[in-house]
Amino acid sequence: MILSGNVILNEKQEIFLLSRNNCLETPGGKVEAKNCIIPLKPSLSELEDEATRELYEEVSGIVKIKKTQYLGAYEFVTLKGVKAIAHKFLRIVSGDLKANEDIFDKEKSRYYSVSEIEKESVVPDFPHFLEILKKDFHV
Repeated sequence: MILSGNVILNEKQEIFLLSRNNCLETPGGKVEAKNCIIPLKPSLSELEDEATRELYEEVSGIVKIKKTQYLGAYEFVTLKGVKAIAHKFLRIVSGDLKANEDIFDKEKSRYYSVSEIEKESVVPDFPHFLEILKKDFHV
């Protein structure tokens, strides 16, 4: 399974995460094969388009995306035991973000500091990208 998602950072160095089933996750999802020229090998541009689509499906309140940068890919096993590769894009944004879909806990879907995140349950791929943020972006 190929996933593409967003690590959303605000000017306070906080990370916006969605909460589902008491587990925090970044906005994103499966790459739709119909949106890729070669479905099992999407281009970086296609991955970014998919991440952007997922971002606007799952999150409302984005005023401006100030910066977008590819963070990389990470292979892992999902909570359901499926092998996956997650591609993430860093998005520095402004706005009062909120979960846009009913599958998410709207109160727990919010900006978190790194110290708050470290006390919460997160999806399996997120610790990898959090380490990148700490090392390369001093979050």
